[in-house]
Amino acid sequence: MEFSKRVVKDFFQHQEYAVEEIYNQTFPLLVKTAYNILLSREEAENIVQETYLKALESSFSDVQGDFVAWLVVLCRNRALNRKRDLRKKVSLDEKDLLTLSSEDNGNDSIYEEFLLTQMRKILSEEEFEIVSYVVYHELTYKQISTILGQSKDQIAGKYHRAKIKLKRDLKL
Repeated sequence: MEFSKRVVKDFFQHQEYAVEEIYNQTFPLLVKTAYNILLSREEAENIVQETYLKALESSFSDVQGDFVAWLVVLCRNRALNRKRDLRKKVSLDEKDLLTLSSEDNGNDSIYEEFLLTQMRKILSEEEFEIVSYVVYHELTYKQISTILGQSKDQIAGKYHRAKIKLKRDLKL
């Protein structure tokens, strides 16, 4: 997912078409990013709204490199800060996870719910996050490396090891 420089510049100038286009295309990615950290749909949506507000307060010159990766980093950092503030364990609500999946593809697949739940059990948080970015959001290793602050090679290696774990444990 990429945006032209014109759309990104217009976003920072609060042009309605640009804000709407960026919001519509990045909202699912940002909600899932925040949800993966907070495990609460309501908190995730609050974080995403705060992220857009913070982004709109910023300027085009604040973006270093890929705009989508910059937006995800803003969201991820806000979610991590919120998680630290909450300082309590939030239980995974599988209905929320199913709702998140079905909103993106219009499919209430029980199988998809089962797979996501199993993936969460098998993979570490970081591995789940990387697999989610690659598979569901089709982000490049470069974008993910920017988001997580690691090299592309580290991301590729962790993704590869996560695939091996999933194949082994899910018997794929």
